[in-house]
Amino acid sequence: MEKEKCILKKYLKENGLRHDFFARRVGVTAPALHTYVSKGILPPSRVLCAIEDETKGKVSIRDMVREHHERNPNYNRKKTKKEKKEVDSV
Repeated sequence: MEKEKCILKKYLKENGLRHDFFARRVGVTAPALHTYVSKGILPPSRVLCAIEDETKGKVSIRDMVREHHERNPNYNRKKTKKEKKEVDSV
């Protein structure tokens, strides 16, 4: 069996929870939750806290942040002078 990429997706699947139901429980829309689950977008801090609370810590903030950085390794990386120059010249 293939390992799920998203810890939240795995939690929802294992617990038989639909996106729309869980989204209401954590105070977001179903499309927003889908974005967090499918596209690797890190939710705002209030949503991260709500997810951790709703899952009783089974999906922790720490795990979601770590997962986000693993899926997006260049997310907070500073651009080099050469990269900045290339962007400015476009």
